[in-house]
Amino acid sequence: MHIAIWQILLLTLFAAFLAYDFTSQLIIVYGGVVMVGFVTGLIMGDVKTGLIIGGTMQLMALGVVPIGGSSVPDYSVGTLIGTAFAIGSGKGLEAALAVGIPVATLAVQLDVFRKMSGSFLIHQAMKAVDNYDNKKAYRWIMSGVILSSLAYGLPVFIALTFGQGVVNAFIQWMPVWLINGFKVAAGLLPSVGMSILLRYMPFKNYWYYALGGFFFAAYLKVPILGIALVGLIIAAISFKQSSENTKLAIEGADNDDEI
Repeated sequence: MHIAIWQILLLTLFAAFLAYDFTSQLIIVYGGVVMVGFVTGLIMGDVKTGLIIGGTMQLMALGVVPIGGSSVPDYSVGTLIGTAFAIGSGKGLEAALAVGIPVATLAVQLDVFRKMSGSFLIHQAMKAVDNYDNKKAYRWIMSGVILSSLAYGLPVFIALTFGQGVVNAFIQWMPVWLINGFKVAAGLLPSVGMSILLRYMPFKNYWYYALGGFFFAAYLKVPILGIALVGLIIAAISFKQSSENTKLAIEGADNDDEI
């Protein structure tokens, strides 16, 4: 397995940017884990594999969100490192899951560190604001951004630089039964993620949409893009009808007031 030094540097900068992006513009993070897989695949020279890994990890992450001060597995970091090692070793999705899932779980500690340090730094910034020292407050806030970026960038750099030999040995050692297990996990875990997501959605009120999607995919063999376009059309029609009903209700209320 070989990852060039320029790829390691770009992936390190990308990881640092993800930490910054999470607390600011949401350029990549808003697009989800699949966007992390896409960019990582672009840097590694295999966009298709990056999208496959990112999409699989995205489905695992569905419905798993940090509520309040809780921390959850960081599938973005797991996808970044897993995709890099999978493409570098040429082993594909199984290798990505073998590396990415444990990394995503361990990355919980990064989130805990980020929140603990952020709590201290924001209080310092608030004290500066109370003293009308806006420049000092800005420095405290930016120091939190920098610290958070380092907390994500440095582990990625260390893992990609010094962990290649260990990961490569592990991938070469993986027996057939373990590889088959990860193949099963690749098919099962996305379903679990989708189930968790549906648990928190008003599925009982809109079950017929899910049934329609299943019918298109299973019996008519319509590709995912085609089903998504049908869903977009239905959503647009529903939104238009809802807007018209709201407009009529408002006009009716205005007429009643005039009377």
